[in-house]
Amino acid sequence: AEAHSIRELVLHIVAWQKEATRRVNGEGSDLPPEKDWPHGADAWTVLLKELEASHVRLMETLAELDDSRLDGAVIGTGGTIYHLLHGVVQHNLYHGGQIALLKRAASA
Repeated sequence: AEAHSIRELVLHIVAWQKEATRRVNGEGSDLPPEKDWPHGADAWTVLLKELEASHVRLMETLAELDDSRLDGAVIGTGGTIYHLLHGVVQHNLYHGGQIALLKRAASA
């Protein structure tokens, strides 16, 4: 009953993909608590387009990233770009698993 909805999980993934893009671009952290788990009323198709767009923006940013920057620091985190990117992958997989479980529970 207290689990996040699929919509909330997708909004959260979008927020963190945007945050990762900002951090790789050297913009630092810009994710206040209310944006970490945002609430949105957008139509599902709009939300899925936003998910895809945030993913594409991150992938475009990474395509332009020189490998020599992977060991560079991420402003305000104490971590490297390399660790940030691994974190994004793990984060998306974790919440993707939650979404799969919620879908399964809804169809049971």
